[in-house]
Amino acid sequence: MSKLTSAARLLPLSLLLVAACDQAATREVVAAPPAVTAKPERTDERLMQRGRERWELIARADWISAYEFLSGDQRLRLTLSQYLNGKEIHKYASPTVERVLGQQGSLGYLSVRAFWTPDHPAMKSLPADQQGAALTQELPMVETWRWDGDDWYFLRAQDVDEFMAEHKDLAGR
Repeated sequence: MSKLTSAARLLPLSLLLVAACDQAATREVVAAPPAVTAKPERTDERLMQRGRERWELIARADWISAYEFLSGDQRLRLTLSQYLNGKEIHKYASPTVERVLGQQGSLGYLSVRAFWTPDHPAMKSLPADQQGAALTQELPMVETWRWDGDDWYFLRAQDVDEFMAEHKDLAGR
């Protein structure tokens, strides 16, 4: 038998072995366990991160994504369409999540400020000095967030004075 004939007989066997090895490698990749993602921890840093993420969305007027930062019970009570109602007449810019004022139980408090400009269609009929940028206000506020088992979720924002009147124990922070 010639070397060429022997090689021709071994070729199908070689191809079969390569295919079998290739299938085994594919099975190993498919059978690999999914990557484990780290669960967020209930820290001040995570609270600050969540606050910044939410405000980035609000500054871009991505209200649909910002809705996901509401607590689960709020999303049950407030549909997305209810949440979106009237959002188009508010513009927020240059948000700053300044610091964590504290945590009490499952609640966390953030000191935040942003510039707010009303953008209602009826304002176009006002004199130029009473439109848009002329009405922009810097809004300092305190946001209340709740740790809800897996992450921090936004509950509400309050005027600083109103918040401090309710939380005298945090007034010096």
